[in-house]
Amino acid sequence: MSRGKSTRAGICLLAMTVATAACGSGDTDSGEETAAAEEVQIRVADQYSTEHPIAVASILPFMEEVERQSDGRITFEYFGSNELVEATDIPSAIQDGIADMGNLLYIGSVNPLMYVVQLPGLYADPETGAASEALLDFVTENENVAGTLDETGIHPLICLTTTNYQILTSGPVNSPQDLQGRQLRASGNVLPLSIDALGAVPVNLSINETYEAINRGVVDGVSISVPSVREYAFTEVAPNVVVNVNLGGFPVCYGISEGIWDELSPEDQELMTSVGREISRSAGEELAATVEEQIAEWESSGVTVVTFDEAERSAAADALSSVEERWIEDLEESGIADAGDAVEQWKTTLEEALEGER
Repeated sequence: MSRGKSTRAGICLLAMTVATAACGSGDTDSGEETAAAEEVQIRVADQYSTEHPIAVASILPFMEEVERQSDGRITFEYFGSNELVEATDIPSAIQDGIADMGNLLYIGSVNPLMYVVQLPGLYADPETGAASEALLDFVTENENVAGTLDETGIHPLICLTTTNYQILTSGPVNSPQDLQGRQLRASGNVLPLSIDALGAVPVNLSINETYEAINRGVVDGVSISVPSVREYAFTEVAPNVVVNVNLGGFPVCYGISEGIWDELSPEDQELMTSVGREISRSAGEELAATVEEQIAEWESSGVTVVTFDEAERSAAADALSSVEERWIEDLEESGIADAGDAVEQWKTTLEEALEGER
């Protein structure tokens, strides 16, 4: 696996290798064996750096495992940190052939049902692995979402959800009432409803603008998953962290161009599908495993960690109980007539995945 741009000589060498395999020799028994033996290089576009916990848990081990199981015949050229294109442009870059595979973080702007994992209170952090595998099933089985990906020419390979989003603030928070009127950065299209339900004010900001916005007092904090906080150093400007409000996760999927996918042999498709499913689950498990360690680190470094008591959690849950219905109504008004059915499908898929976890 390489990171960054290949040299022209390297690309030409790859082309010569593929061409030689395609031409074959007297020892080649069939066209199928020739296709299976071809070398493949896949360009991957990502917004995450190679240090981001989501990339470390998902796309990086996926590439390494596919390379290993293919004996180095399938390789990847990885462009992280928006090196190839901006995050918002990755789906179109895959369509246009600029990238072969990439992070579909912003595909939710095309189909908001992708944000179904943001519904609050449906899974606990230790269940993130099972929830991630359930998301992969939902994305491939829900006709609406699968149809969107098919229309955009992208085949999903990895899907995971983060651990639950929590709340970090610049000022002290001792109870849910202290969130009233606080302006909090909230992404997606369900999380803003949850923030609003808690009495705070959701603000739409780029994640990369959020640190400075908090530092300058433009916003009062951010809602984000615990494992992702370190990447953005948010505790430097928002050192008060509520760790058990559980506002749902955030969907992260990586998909490959259908054109590239269709050119792969059935064996290579099976390999990448299998590894993608394994990584989807293990990525969620790996992210969940870091939560308690991160919280302990905060406590030892002077960050104020806030845990709502049972009565406060119950009050927050009551406030959040309206979010699902509000979201479905919003989706139906936007033209997604089967939004309610999709939510029920997600809850059923998730519950089936969690049965073995509880």
